[in-house]
Amino acid sequence: MKTPAEYVIRRVDAPFLRGVALRRIPAITACLALCLAGFALGQDTQPPEPSPPPAQEAPPLPEPDPVDRTTGDGLVVRGTFFPSTQGKNAVPVILLHSWKGDGRKEFEDLARFLQAQGLAVLVPDLRGHGQSTTFKGGGATLDLARMGPADVSNMVTEDMEAWRGFLVQKNNEEALNLNKLCLVGSEMGASVAMHWALRDWNWLAWSAGKRKPSVKALVLLSPPRRFMGLDIRDPLANPAVRSGLSVMILVGKQDSKAYTQANQLYTSLLKYHPQPPAGLNDEALARWDEESRDLFFRALDTKLEGSKTLLIPTLRVPERIALFIDWRLVRKNRDFPWQEIGKKQ
Repeated sequence: MKTPAEYVIRRVDAPFLRGVALRRIPAITACLALCLAGFALGQDTQPPEPSPPPAQEAPPLPEPDPVDRTTGDGLVVRGTFFPSTQGKNAVPVILLHSWKGDGRKEFEDLARFLQAQGLAVLVPDLRGHGQSTTFKGGGATLDLARMGPADVSNMVTEDMEAWRGFLVQKNNEEALNLNKLCLVGSEMGASVAMHWALRDWNWLAWSAGKRKPSVKALVLLSPPRRFMGLDIRDPLANPAVRSGLSVMILVGKQDSKAYTQANQLYTSLLKYHPQPPAGLNDEALARWDEESRDLFFRALDTKLEGSKTLLIPTLRVPERIALFIDWRLVRKNRDFPWQEIGKKQ
């Protein structure tokens, strides 16, 4: 008997990638169309879909902008913003890197890919990484080798709050819709993403409803159970985080420890997310997946974890992420309308 996780791995995979709208990259569009036709490991018996018409040449994308913010504790954090061409309809995405990685460089290719889908992408260096090491005034600097749980906690309470301020500014300039925010986190970044989603939703109570939550979706690449004091049980204890957000979990299945932890997270979330009605045929189930499924789990055939899975083209991790965001956020203008955010928020 298949476990629920194994069922979703096999059943959802084909419809999950069918119909992805890759808007700007003709070569990738053609390649993906070929791989979609026979992707489902023998599970999809539908005939191959017709090839899409030749892609039209798209105008050049806006150049990425280097940006910096000063946190509440005085650290100058730096990042790169990849603007969207969709104005206030643009879904914003924050890409959060792993521990002791290359900072924002880790996600440069993914950022450009997602920008090409019309998304507004922010890629920060979290504190202690990349160029986010110096406090205002040129005083003390952060040494990654000496950082501990308090510093990681400050990624959530200080760094992410500073970057939210930047996105509020862009929202009010009608350059994106902060009401559709998606966080993509790799390993440590997945822990930061879940804990800042918790903080973001806790503002409803802290501000007596004056500050509205922004996070609506999470993409978690090899999420750990616990990282330097960030325990996954804390966000799971919040009803809004465990049931109100769309979530996609990707993990390499050849790493037993990483797979076990990611699968446990998926299993914990499963009972809080809708499941398809009984008796649906394949066509109806595929339609339900596209319109209603908001929890996805995929065990990738690799020993690599986190953002390293992006390096294997056959795993199609960027395409999976893009389609998840398209289904759960891009198409949901009525659910998540744009609105100006007050200066006090």
